[in-house]
Amino acid sequence: MTGALRAVVAASCLCLATRAAAQIDMTGTWAVSFDYLGATLEATFSQSGTALSSNLGSGTIDPSTGVFHVEAPATCDVTLPPPFPPVHVEGTDSFDGTVAPDGLTFSGSSSVLMVGTPTHPCVTIDSPMQAARILEQTLLGKSLTVKDPKPGDFSKRKIVGLANEKGSSNTLVGDPTLGGGAGGAVLQVLVNGTTPSAQEFTLPQGTSTAGQPFWSGSTAKGFKYRDPRGDQGPVTAVSIKRSGNGSFTIKAVVSGKHGFVLVAPPNPGSDGCMRLDIGIDPAEPGDRYWVQFGPESTIKNVGNTLFKASKPMLEGKCSGPATTTTTASPTSTTTTTTVYSSPSRAFLIQPIDLLG
Repeated sequence: MTGALRAVVAASCLCLATRAAAQIDMTGTWAVSFDYLGATLEATFSQSGTALSSNLGSGTIDPSTGVFHVEAPATCDVTLPPPFPPVHVEGTDSFDGTVAPDGLTFSGSSSVLMVGTPTHPCVTIDSPMQAARILEQTLLGKSLTVKDPKPGDFSKRKIVGLANEKGSSNTLVGDPTLGGGAGGAVLQVLVNGTTPSAQEFTLPQGTSTAGQPFWSGSTAKGFKYRDPRGDQGPVTAVSIKRSGNGSFTIKAVVSGKHGFVLVAPPNPGSDGCMRLDIGIDPAEPGDRYWVQFGPESTIKNVGNTLFKASKPMLEGKCSGPATTTTTASPTSTTTTTTVYSSPSRAFLIQPIDLLG
């Protein structure tokens, strides 16, 4: 069923137009862009009254005006070549902003402690910031299958995820056939258990070596992604559709034959998840769809060769291990793993070599 967030936001907009006493609630996931840093990251906020917490820090918000402040302790550690001693600086990352009356955007400023240059190893960077709310929907899953028939041979791995919700109130929002960040999609698959794993695949619009667009379709007919030759990596097919009878389906197929697949049976596995973002840039229009395969699902484990979760009873958003992102383009595929230990580390888009 569709996430209640869209209805809540719409209702908030109506109330704000008619009642001055309407309250703003920041709870949810936001795509936050920092001008000077040239970076965008996701921030998840939880609001209770005037109290505000997030992965950026904690603080307060005035629900009537949308003015907020959050902060978190930050450290900067740099090892310099002899005879210079190591540098250790402690500070505070802070974020100040104002949420728009419609509850969908905010703007403000940030102050972040970062690794700097050899002459100034640790610096505080002040930067304007803007953010857009990521609207999320949850969908009832059908099955998630992860196969590794020949462990150690990544080319044999295969993932198939399927969601099929009948009589769904979900809506199809976004257009992956567009170019640039507004189009394309991002697929994430994760499995939890003894050996959890997760991987994210970026699926831009473009033209295959066969001369066909990777993405095709429309909101009315649904959208399909096809890459049978693996031009953009291991994801060979994705589809998302809302039918006239109210059924809402998502299907994704990933094959190690066409690229590096890190997700493997957890041996044994307990649960899993599939997520599809319409639009590569989270700040652009396009919703996020969560398909959860929780522990209540029918679980099948066959050693380290098979994990399958089917017939989940609940829907919801998921959590799991650190995500490895596979970014595809028609000519190359880049894989990176990102783990942030503190809010300020989220801004270190590339390692900075102070010794070179």
